[in-house]
Amino acid sequence: MNNKIIKNELRRVTQFNKENFGKIYLSQKYKSDTEWWVLGKFCYCLENAQKMYPIFAHKRKNTNPPDFETFDNNNIPFGYFEITEVMKPGRKRSDEYKNNTIYNSKAFEYDIKNINELLICLNKKLKCQYTKTDLIVRINVNINDFSKYGAWHWVVNNSIKKWIQDDKLNFDVCSFNNIYILDSNGERLFQIFPFCELIHTPEDVEWNYALK
Repeated sequence: MNNKIIKNELRRVTQFNKENFGKIYLSQKYKSDTEWWVLGKFCYCLENAQKMYPIFAHKRKNTNPPDFETFDNNNIPFGYFEITEVMKPGRKRSDEYKNNTIYNSKAFEYDIKNINELLICLNKKLKCQYTKTDLIVRINVNINDFSKYGAWHWVVNNSIKKWIQDDKLNFDVCSFNNIYILDSNGERLFQIFPFCELIHTPEDVEWNYALK
C-alpha cells in the first residue's frame, strides 16, 4: 500500500496551484489532487485546534470508495474519509472540465437561497451507505454569496442547526461516523454529526450571527 504523508501532499498541491493558478480545477486528472488538498486542510484545522488527526493516507481508486484510508504516526489505521464539494447553483465542475474555463463568480449576486445547495448535497450524501467512514464537505461558496452578516463558519453553522431543528436533514439514514464542513479556503471547520461542534483554534473568538 502506498501511504503518503498528508502534510507533504498538502504542500505539493498548494505549490502546484500557486505555480499553475486555476489549472488544477480545469481537468479531471487533478481531481485526486484537490481531494488531497481538502484532506490536508482538514488535518490542518484539527491540528490548530489541538485535536487528533491522521498523519498518513492512502488514496483509494475512484471505483472503490471512500476516497482515503488514513493512519496515525505509527501507521495504525485512523479511519476512512470521503470527500465531496458543494458549489453554487448552476455551477458544475464537469462543465469547467469540459469548457476549460473557471466559473465566473462575479456574475453571481448575493442570495440567501445559495446556502440551500449545501442542504441538497448533504441529504444526497446521507443516503450513501459508507460504513466506518467520515465525510468531509468542502463548501466552495463565498460568504458574500449567501449572507451580508457574520463570519462564514458561524453563518453556515447556525443555518445547519436550524435545518436540524426543522428536520430538513435526515440523519436517521446516515451511516457515516462523523460529518465535517470545511470552508472554501480550508481555514474553518466544524462538525455537524453525530453532534454540532465548531472546531476552535486558540485564536478564535466566538461570534453568534443569525442567518439573515
